[in-house]
Amino acid sequence: MAQIKYKETQHLRRWDLMVIIAGFIVVGIISLVQVMISGQPNRNLLLFMSLGILILSGLFYYLNTIKLIARYNEKNIKLSMLPIGTVKRKIKWEDVEETAIVELPEPSKLDAWNNVFSGLTNVITRSGNTCLHLKMKNNEVINIGCADRKQLEEFVQHVKEYHPGL
Repeated sequence: MAQIKYKETQHLRRWDLMVIIAGFIVVGIISLVQVMISGQPNRNLLLFMSLGILILSGLFYYLNTIKLIARYNEKNIKLSMLPIGTVKRKIKWEDVEETAIVELPEPSKLDAWNNVFSGLTNVITRSGNTCLHLKMKNNEVINIGCADRKQLEEFVQHVKEYHPGL
């Protein structure tokens, strides 16, 4: 069994959406307190406001905890997206046609949103502007973001010793 040679965890937080959700939560709590302070609060209104705040709080928590774990070894790359509904993908080095560590251009907002919610069918993560660019034998292109470029470069050189065709 291959040992983990390099592991990286990336949090896929979408701060723009989280700020909007947090704003709705704060406005909802303030409105809920005002309704409760008024003399005769409507129970149905309190129920719906409380449920709305609870749902928004759960969505905020979920978006805050989404993370991608990339584990690299001599045989493959294992990608896992956590926490709920764990999505996993295994990329074997034998299926990789070419590899390079490149600087990513700035993506559009739509691409960034799509990458967070699409799972691992087309992986593009942003942990800095550096990524491991993989071109697969089936013409699929995968970009896996990395925070420590030097450590990943050393690992890729190590893998190229095992797989000279990369």
